[in-house]
Amino acid sequence: MKKLLLLFSLTFITLFTFGQGRNCPSVVDLSLMQTQNPARYQQFMNLESFTTNYINNQGGANYRLADPNGLIIIPVVVHILHRNEAVGTGLNISLAQIQSQIDVLNEDFRRLNVNRINTPAAFTGVASDYNFEFRLACQDPNGNSSNGVTRRFTSKTGFQFSANSNGTANENSIGIKTTSSGGEDPWPTDRYLNMWVGNFTDGTLGYATFPGDFVTNPNADGVVITTTSMGRTGNVLAPYDGGRTATHEVGHWLNLFHVWGDANCGDDLVVDTPQQQTANLGCPAFPHRTCGNTTNGDMFMNYMDYTDDGCMNVFTNGQRLRGRALFAAGGPRAAFLDNYFRIQQPASNIICTGTVNLTNPNCLPTTWSIVSGPATLSSAGNTQVTVRATGTGSVALRAIAGNYTSDININVNNSGPSASNATLIYPSGQRGVDPVPLCAGCAYNFLVDFVAGATSYTWVLPSGFSFVSGRNTSTPGIRTSSVSGTYTLYCSANNACGTSWTHSLVINVGSGGQQQRIAVYPNPTQQDLNIEYITTNDDLTISSTDKTENDDFSVKLFNDSNQEVRSGLSSDGKLTIDIRDLKDGLYYLRVTDTKGTKTMQVQIKR
Repeated sequence: MKKLLLLFSLTFITLFTFGQGRNCPSVVDLSLMQTQNPARYQQFMNLESFTTNYINNQGGANYRLADPNGLIIIPVVVHILHRNEAVGTGLNISLAQIQSQIDVLNEDFRRLNVNRINTPAAFTGVASDYNFEFRLACQDPNGNSSNGVTRRFTSKTGFQFSANSNGTANENSIGIKTTSSGGEDPWPTDRYLNMWVGNFTDGTLGYATFPGDFVTNPNADGVVITTTSMGRTGNVLAPYDGGRTATHEVGHWLNLFHVWGDANCGDDLVVDTPQQQTANLGCPAFPHRTCGNTTNGDMFMNYMDYTDDGCMNVFTNGQRLRGRALFAAGGPRAAFLDNYFRIQQPASNIICTGTVNLTNPNCLPTTWSIVSGPATLSSAGNTQVTVRATGTGSVALRAIAGNYTSDININVNNSGPSASNATLIYPSGQRGVDPVPLCAGCAYNFLVDFVAGATSYTWVLPSGFSFVSGRNTSTPGIRTSSVSGTYTLYCSANNACGTSWTHSLVINVGSGGQQQRIAVYPNPTQQDLNIEYITTNDDLTISSTDKTENDDFSVKLFNDSNQEVRSGLSSDGKLTIDIRDLKDGLYYLRVTDTKGTKTMQVQIKR
C-alpha cells in the first residue's frame, strides 16, 4: 500500500508541534518544500532512498549493523528550564519524574509497556520491539561524571512555539535550545539525544526535529516536551500524563511521520500501518474504519497518532526498520554508534605512566586489556584506565563493554632519568673538589645538577649524617657526622618509571689540620679549564697564601675513546687549559703530583 514513489505526488504535513487535543500548530507541505526549498527537499528524499535501501538490504555488507536486531543504547541528556523553584517542585521537576520518562521510552520502544495487551489481535503480528535502550548519560561531553540532567533558570515565564516559513521550528524565536535566549545549549547532538523540558504557555505538548534536517541544523537536533507532559509521575496533567508525548516526539526524531501521512488518507511511508483519513483523538473504539480500511480500521493505538496517552500502545516493524536505518553506516545518526563507546587517543605519548580516557556516556561496565606491547594496566574504570610503560614502543589497548569494542594504538616510553649531562653532586661552593672536605657536625646545602626526567631524588646518608631540609629534592640541607672520617653519600634520581641514575660522593669529615685538594673549574666548561691546588681548614675557609710543600703537578686530558687530547705542567699550583677546539662531550682529567695520580670527569658543553 505504501510506495515511496507516491511521495512525489502527495502533499503531506510533517509534525513539529502538537498542542491541546494534539493539535498541530505548524505544518510542512512537502510539495511546497520542493519548490520553495529544493535543497531541504532533496535531503529528505536522499534519506528516504537510504532508508528504503537499508530496509531491503539490512543484513548486507554495506551496512554496519550486521546484526539487524542488535541492541542500540542511546545516551539522553535532559535540560530542565525552571523559575528558581526548589528541585522537585514546580517547573524544576524531580529526577524521579525525569527517570519515569526514560522508563516509559524503554517500555514503549522495547514493547514492554503494560498496556500492550490492549493492542488488537489484528495488529499484534506487526507489533515490534525496536531493541533500543534509552539511558540518562553518566558522563558529560568533557568526560566528567553526570546524572544526565542539566538545570537552568530561565527568565522566560513561558515558551511559545513559532515556525519558520518553511515549516521548521523557529528556534531563535522559541529560545529553549540556546542559553543566550533563555534556554540551554545542547550537548553534542551526534552523541546525545537532547531533551528540553520547559513551560509552554500556548498549549504545545512537544515538538521534535527530523533526521533529514540534521546535516543543515545539527545544533537544533532533539526533542522538546512541555513540563506537565514529561514522564508519568510528579508535575503531569491528564490526559497526557503517561509519558507518551516524548514517545511520540522521539518517534519523529527517529524519522517517523504521523500514521495518517499528514494528509487526507495520506501515506506515512510505512508498509504495515493502515491508511487512515486523519488524526484520531481521545481513544476510539476498535475498529474505527476510514479511507476504505474496512477490515481492521485505523491503527489509532499507534504512538504516532494523536490519541490520549492511555490509548497508545504499539510501534510496528516497519516503523522499527525506519528508526534502525538511521544508525547504519552513512545514516544521519550513525555517529551515535561511532561516538558511543570509544577510547580517546592521548594528546601525547605516555611517559612512564599516564591516564587514557574512554567515551562511555552510559558508564557501561568495561573490561580493559593490553593486546600487545610493553605496558601494564591499573585503576581500570568505566571511563578511564592508567597505563604503565614497561618498555618503549607501541601498545595496542582494548576496551570491551558487552557488544561494544574499542581499540587504539598508543606510544609508551619508560626511559628513566638521564644523566647524559655529567650530573654531579656537590656541596655549595665545593664543585670540582675531590674528595669533598667538610667540617664535623656542620650543615651544608648540597646540589644536584640537572637530571633530565627526574621528578624526585632519594638520598642515602652515611651513619651520623642527617637531613636539615629538602629530603627528596635536588637541594637538600644535610648535617655531617660529628665523628671525623671518610664517608660516602649516595643520591638517586627518580621518576614514574623508576630509578635509573645513581651517583656517589666521597666526603672527608675532619677535626682539624689542613688538607690539600684539587679544584677543577668551571665544570662543565665552554672554553677554558682551570686546575688548582687549594688548601682548606675544617671550616672550609681557603687562604690564598697557604702553600703545600710541593705545588708541581702535571695533567693529561683524555676523550671518551681514551685518546690524549691535552696535557700541561704547573709549578705554582695553577694551570689553565684551552679546550675551545674540542668537541662537546665527556672527558677524563688525570692529575699527577709527588703523592700520586688522581682522575676526574670533565664535561665540555656549549
